Amino acid sequence: MRPKAYFLSEFLKENMSLVSLEVQNNPLDGGASVEMMSRFCHAMEAHPSLTRICLAKMNLGADLDILRMILNACRNMNYLDLSRNRIDTQNDGEATSTSSVSAMISEYLGKNPPLKCLSLEQNRLCDNFALQLARALRKNFNLKRLFLRSNNIGEEGKMAVRNAQYNLSSLDAIIDESNHTCQIIFHVIPAKDPFRNLNGS
Repeated sequence: MRPKAYFLSEFLKENMSLVSLEVQNNPLDGGASVEMMSRFCHAMEAHPSLTRICLAKMNLGADLDILRMILNACRNMNYLDLSRNRIDTQNDGEATSTSSVSAMISEYLGKNPPLKCLSLEQNRLCDNFALQLARALRKNFNLKRLFLRSNNIGEEGKMAVRNAQYNLSSLDAIIDESNHTCQIIFHVIPAKDPFRNLNGS
């Protein structure tokens, strides 16, 4: 039996006008070789009209190489949902580490891709991730919404991210060192809240 990643790549090749792809609750472990995932990621990256990807609850955090491929393939997307994927930064070590999940995601965002909305809800992201994220946000002006609820980010991490949004240490910092474009969501949004729309528009 061919793995799910193979069928997803073939599906994309046969549906070239597709704008949005949602693949939830389909763990790719147990047959998702790096080779097959590379094929799927190439199909995503080469697709002419795909701008929205939902890959929630697929256990993508189990393999850093696969997670890295997905981030690279989605660098031109407008919307990316990686919630509930067991993405864990607990063992990333110091916030300055360059070979970690935290560094991988922060590097991706720090390159200021066209991405408008990113969901990392219900993973295992910690303060070390938030500290690297804060540095990346100072270089990113395209991201409009970042969903981080139900992670393990404490007050230190939240403060670092908020300081990256609005650095109040000086007038120059407010102007030159602050991200004024991204709304960071740490908590559940009420159903009636107009910002509950996850499409980044």
